[in-house]
Amino acid sequence: MKIWRLLIQAVGGATILLSALGFFSLIYMLPRGLAPLSPDLALEAPYYRTAFVVMNTIAAAFLLAMILIAVGLLKPSRLAVRAYTGISVCLLIYPSAMGFLWRPGPVGASIATASGVGNIGLGLLIFYPVKYLYLIMTVILANLAIWRLKKEPAANLPHPAH
Repeated sequence: MKIWRLLIQAVGGATILLSALGFFSLIYMLPRGLAPLSPDLALEAPYYRTAFVVMNTIAAAFLLAMILIAVGLLKPSRLAVRAYTGISVCLLIYPSAMGFLWRPGPVGASIATASGVGNIGLGLLIFYPVKYLYLIMTVILANLAIWRLKKEPAANLPHPAH
């Protein structure tokens, strides 16, 4: 049924849009995040800039991967849906992994300080419309749609080259 193909393409299109807006947010916040900290905060979080740059690099890698994978969803394939599922699961785990690094001490304080602006580019994917809802729902819908397409005649999906 054409609706399942359109559903996967809609997930791809929405993901491209949200990821592109995420890149805009990341670039917009970059100068603000690199601005000097107040002297008190600079003493508590001496590795802030390093943490900020690392987080923005990770966010940019996630956003680029999401765009490339979402482009693959525009021509629905099992491989594209699997890749989208995998990157979405990684994106669901990433904020919790960052939270585990918020330990007492200068490194943890630096990571915690940088988290506010260091992950701004991923905000739309993670928090739209509420935390994790977009990622969870689109993964479920894309996998349901590819499963339904798989049950239809073989002409619906391209076969991988052997």
